[in-house]
Amino acid sequence: MAKFTEVSDELQERFNFIRNKQTSLPDFITIKLLKNEKQKDIYSPAKANGAIEYLNQIEFLIFVNEDIFNKLDDEARDIIIEEALAYVGFDQEKELVSKATPDYTTFSGLQSKYDKKLSRAKELVRTIIQQKADEAKDQKEKKQGGKKGFKS
Repeated sequence: MAKFTEVSDELQERFNFIRNKQTSLPDFITIKLLKNEKQKDIYSPAKANGAIEYLNQIEFLIFVNEDIFNKLDDEARDIIIEEALAYVGFDQEKELVSKATPDYTTFSGLQSKYDKKLSRAKELVRTIIQQKADEAKDQKEKKQGGKKGFKS
């Protein structure tokens, strides 16, 4: 089972800044960031289920692999935060929060706003994820190599 913890104050502050300055999400929508170092992607958005919403007054969750996130430069971090926030959908008529679906690989609004910078940020994330997978594979091979050593 995955272990979730609070994100760093630095990430939470940056997230709040981006949300307030660069999105049109209503302030009353409650979004909780949680750290999950076990997930393979940099973030994972989720609409809170009814129990979480009732017990904690949280409507949307974003799980972040902060280890990957911290390896990005500031510009890439801001783009990734804005992309994660783009998953928060809100129907004003019904007053319902939902998980939005990207209209293609990413959200077109972000693509037109950042174009090459978004592609660069996504490529950095893919590279870091691949490096982490390679490191884990190397460590696993080292452990297995040490166990095979002696035969009589």
